[in-house]
Amino acid sequence: MAATAGRLGRRRPLALALDEWNMRHLEPAAWPLPEPAPDGGVAPRDLPAAGAPGEPAAPPGRLRVNRWSPRTAADALFYAGVFHAMQRLAGHAVPVGMANTVNLINANGLFAVRPGGLVRSATYYVWDLLQNHTGPVALPVAVRGPQAQQAVRQGVLAGPDGAPLTRQEAVPYLDAAATRSEDGRRLHLSVINRHRRRPLTASLVLNGRSAALPQRAGALALGADVGDVLAANTIDAPQRVATRDLGEVALEGGAYRFPAHSLTVLTFRLEA
Repeated sequence: MAATAGRLGRRRPLALALDEWNMRHLEPAAWPLPEPAPDGGVAPRDLPAAGAPGEPAAPPGRLRVNRWSPRTAADALFYAGVFHAMQRLAGHAVPVGMANTVNLINANGLFAVRPGGLVRSATYYVWDLLQNHTGPVALPVAVRGPQAQQAVRQGVLAGPDGAPLTRQEAVPYLDAAATRSEDGRRLHLSVINRHRRRPLTASLVLNGRSAALPQRAGALALGADVGDVLAANTIDAPQRVATRDLGEVALEGGAYRFPAHSLTVLTFRLEA
């Protein structure tokens, strides 16, 4: 797009629009159709019994999207990763200028609405954290740390057996984006720890020096106190997966311990 804009004499290329992005919950099309439950999730239904431990999984066959499946803590981390990618692209020649999630209400949206009430999904809190608790100026950020080889789904494409097409890729456990306020007085560091069980301690460095960062920061966390990454909010338990204000936290030797399967936003106050 940047090259085309240059050939046409445009000084500013068009920005990218990312439309209807979300996390799909796929299930076998042979299962009974899902129905909405009064609590904001999926109503109970008769599903095939799981195979014995160690038994190879049967080919899934044709799949469909369960549009009543609630958003989970794991979905929240996926959402946060998309926000991070867009923030990191802000300084590129062709940035993301607009990005809309697929739905706001029901159908895998940010809110589950039922006759008995409304519940904010786990992903709602990601939008709140990364829109209202980070800065408008994106900064370059680099992460060095452990990775894992994972089968990464390639969009909605499926193979002959009906299973989603995947590709083996190295996926880092830690993912980060950095922003600052317009006046430069606040630095926001947003960090995802994707590891399912293990907290990870990272040294935080600003301009090549760990001492350049204040050793205290305000902290907001999502998912750190959730035992099951597939946990979701319900009308009866609306805060199961929600933002927790940890107050002011201290860095230990310039490092911070990021809890397993969590999103943490650290806000540092910088000298003018």
